[in-house]
Amino acid sequence: MSTKHEAKLIVEQPVKNKFASKKRISIEEFLARQADRDAENVDDEDGEGSGKIVTILRLWREGYTRSEIVKAGFNRSTVYRQVGDFERWRTAPQTHYMGFELYEARILRVMKKKGMTRDEAAQYIADQDLDKD
Repeated sequence: MSTKHEAKLIVEQPVKNKFASKKRISIEEFLARQADRDAENVDDEDGEGSGKIVTILRLWREGYTRSEIVKAGFNRSTVYRQVGDFERWRTAPQTHYMGFELYEARILRVMKKKGMTRDEAAQYIADQDLDKD
């Protein structure tokens, strides 16, 4: 009885960026265009800014991979961390952060209505929630 050992060639595909379906220009050209847009919108207070992290996330949203962004001159650990955080927040359930916002809004309403400190308002809310259970 002879056994055959088959050798399999495994080709690892790079992880695809969710935004990679867009047709892309070179990173250098994208950064030049973005610098022009940022220069035009200097007085715009509602803009997201033009810092390194914003630029990294803009590149990521345009479909560039992490390694391409690093090759463009950005710090590797900054790129990987910011893109990872962005993806975590982008894919997290909406209630993950909204729950905190709702709780904070509730505390502020109690503080204003009852004239309490923040700690007193938090205790008041906790007592109300326990009474309802």
